[in-house]
Amino acid sequence: MIKLPKIVAFIIFLMMTLLLANSFSNFDWNIFKGENDPESIFKELREPLMFLLLTIFFLNYYVETLKEKKKPE
Repeated sequence: MIKLPKIVAFIIFLMMTLLLANSFSNFDWNIFKGENDPESIFKELREPLMFLLLTIFFLNYYVETLKEKKKPE
């Protein structure tokens, strides 16, 4: 597995968080008001869900990197 340095992991985590915020701000919330099929709702939710999962993944990776650096040897 690739080991990213702590600063690179933090920058990727920060980028994913900003992209998540941007995708939620561009989200069309009116899709839930009308009678839309589940496929169109899924297509609208795809991008924010992807960035949410990536943000959680890179947050976990960054925290594990911090814990690894903090361990007494």
